[in-house]
Amino acid sequence: MPDFRNGPARYRKIKKLEERAESMRAAAMNTTAPPDAERVQTSGGNFAEESIIAAMDIQTEIDAEMDKLQEERAAALEFIETLTDSIDRAVIRLRFRAFKTIPEIADEIGYSNKTIERILKRLIK
Repeated sequence: MPDFRNGPARYRKIKKLEERAESMRAAAMNTTAPPDAERVQTSGGNFAEESIIAAMDIQTEIDAEMDKLQEERAAALEFIETLTDSIDRAVIRLRFRAFKTIPEIADEIGYSNKTIERILKRLIK
């Protein structure tokens, strides 16, 4: 079973990769090619094409990370089902299924950040 504790970090990594891919796609779209008569082959290659290829490579990495994330979310769900305390279940669900931060969980549940940290530490020791 995958270790679901990596989920929040993996989620943040995917978001950063998505931003990079979008940046590459935007760069490719903003590049205009000269008319055929003005085209000159250079060793630098075509920036738009390189940007599109980079975006595709990043998307492949995103897809692989998403697959891992789905496995981790399933593992988190299995763990949540073993918990009997409703607060414990809510904390784990919010942290490892919804990828909320400790302050967001504290606000939603009505506990202090320190209490949420202690609950998490106790549950994922």
